[in-house]
Amino acid sequence: MAEIAIVVDWIYGDGENAPKKEYKDRLEQFKLVGEPVKARHFYYGELDVYYPQYDKIVEVVQSKLASIEHLTDSQKEIITKKLDDAN
Repeated sequence: MAEIAIVVDWIYGDGENAPKKEYKDRLEQFKLVGEPVKARHFYYGELDVYYPQYDKIVEVVQSKLASIEHLTDSQKEIITKKLDDAN
């Protein structure tokens, strides 16, 4: 946060009349801090969407596993193992 505040203060202070090269350098510094923050925000913001989708997929797989008659016990074990690995 401190590094971001420094860049913002610079933009509204000395950056107002700074050359283009200095702006590019500051932008790169800002991205080094901001991009990981943005990625973490996106990741944690999306988790709530993916968990229910995954749970629904697990339900579908388990219901089909019980209803498909031509699967052998060995095949059912393989599918169950894959589900366990995914969990």
